[in-house]
Amino acid sequence: MKYTCNENFFSLDTIESFYWAGFIAADGCIFNNQLNLNTAKYDKSHLQKFVDQMQFEGNICRAKWRNNCGFQIAITSEKLVESVKRFNIVSRKTLIYTFPEW
Repeated sequence: MKYTCNENFFSLDTIESFYWAGFIAADGCIFNNQLNLNTAKYDKSHLQKFVDQMQFEGNICRAKWRNNCGFQIAITSEKLVESVKRFNIVSRKTLIYTFPEW
């Protein structure tokens, strides 16, 4: 099933797009054409705020990695992934991420 979202969200210079780009830089990743965002179990409400801002119609899923439990979303959208690249959010960013120059 394909879920929709506001694919133009990160194309606009807004306080919200800058804030959530920083959040993704810290707790998210890009894999192929998919934006993944993970939070600890006590941050589910914050993840819900992101879902609401993005107008994402998909589900927040339970996640488990190593010894931790939390929640995650995965948004598959080539257009969305391309637009977050302007914030230097790319695949395998963990060791190479730098703040974008404005």
